[in-house]
Amino acid sequence: MSITINGIAVDPVTYDTNAETTLNAVVNAINANDEVRELEIEAYRVAGESLTFYLSSATKAITASGTITAGASQGTISFAAYTDKKFIGVARHSDSLSYREGAGFYPKGEEVNVVIHGTIAVNVAPGGDPATYKPAYVITSGDDIGKFTADASGNYDTGAIFRSGEVEPGLAFLEVRGVK
Repeated sequence: MSITINGIAVDPVTYDTNAETTLNAVVNAINANDEVRELEIEAYRVAGESLTFYLSSATKAITASGTITAGASQGTISFAAYTDKKFIGVARHSDSLSYREGAGFYPKGEEVNVVIHGTIAVNVAPGGDPATYKPAYVITSGDDIGKFTADASGNYDTGAIFRSGEVEPGLAFLEVRGVK
């Protein structure tokens, strides 16, 4: 399978065992490409779901194409995009609504239990340096995706503030102050 994103050719991916395993390999190939990462485009998927791209802002554009080049049956690749994601609050953990392990991804239109105003305990990345009244950012890539930090660099501004330092290792209080 050959994939191009914004004119950048990603390393080809060979079908491996089943569609689930192969799509996960596609995600890894896209995220391993330095040129694609420089565009602040990240691919991810939830088990059993389609491939999804995260764009760091609504003003980013993505053009993707894919070709299946071998195999007994030729599947097709189609792309659709929306860029209207926004931070609306902190979703309270629910096993039944956890689409992306710990990262807070929910499909458009899905009902979510969200704190829009108020204080909630959140996961903080190692070295996230929370302190009372510091602005809080969500980490958008890497091993700590979905965790909070006081570091603005490359992270999403939630408009929320920390209301404590770490009260337990990896846990701090966050004050959410409306839709950002």
